[in-house]
Amino acid sequence: DIDDPSEACGDDHTCINRLMFMECMVDDCPCGRFCRNRRFQLRQYARVDVIQTEKKGFGLRALTDLPTNAFIMEYIGEVIPNIEFIRRTKDYEEEGLEHYY
Repeated sequence: DIDDPSEACGDDHTCINRLMFMECMVDDCPCGRFCRNRRFQLRQYARVDVIQTEKKGFGLRALTDLPTNAFIMEYIGEVIPNIEFIRRTKDYEEEGLEHYY
């Protein structure tokens, strides 16, 4: 185990899990309880507000300034039925919007 918390899977550490954008599991990480690569498990999310946008559905707005590369939270998108996808796609095309997915 690592005894110095500043050496534990941080942004500039060579943690293989962090480099592969995966979280460590506390029982398997050599840093143990000092591991700083467990933000989902520890629910260390940025302060945000959910907003309704004019054309793109819901989004998030940060409630504080965020540093570069800050962890915000997991976002999986809005789940819509296929008929809604088709409707929105047609609306976007008619309005000349090209950047949607």
